[in-house]
Amino acid sequence: MANQYPQPEVYTTRHNFATASFGTSDTQTIYTNIAHNEQVLVYGVMVNFIENAGDIGGVIVLSGDTKEDARFSVTINSGANTVPTNSFDAQFIHRKTDKMMTFPCPILVSHRDVLQVTLERTATTALSKAIICKVTLIGEIIKKEA
Repeated sequence: MANQYPQPEVYTTRHNFATASFGTSDTQTIYTNIAHNEQVLVYGVMVNFIENAGDIGGVIVLSGDTKEDARFSVTINSGANTVPTNSFDAQFIHRKTDKMMTFPCPILVSHRDVLQVTLERTATTALSKAIICKVTLIGEIIKKEA
C-alpha cells in the first residue's frame, strides 16, 4: 500500500461475556503501531452486540427481547487519560440505525500512547445468554507537523 496521509484506520476490539453481573468489565488494548512522527485521530465509535448462537454454529444480532443484556458502558483511554472523561451508553449506540456515534472533537493518540477500550456491565440483572460485543473505533493516521 502506498504511503498516504491521512491514512484511514479501523480498530476493532471483541469483548466476550459468558456471564456478567453489575460492574463486570473487560478491557482490550489496541496497538496502533504508529511511528514517532505520526498520530491517530479517532472520530467515532461503533458498537455491535452479538449473541452466541451455540448449537446453530453462527451468530445473530442481539434481538429486542434481551434489552437488559445490552446494558454496558464504553470507555476509551488514550495514554493515562479517559477521553472523553465520561463513558458512553453502549446500548444507545447499538440501537442506532448505523450503530455509530461520532465525536464532536476527535480523540488524539500519540506515539507510544496506549489505546484501550473498556466495556463495563451497568445492568443489575444477570445476562440471559452469552454475548459478544464488538467495539470499532474509526479514525485516521496523520503526520505530525514539524
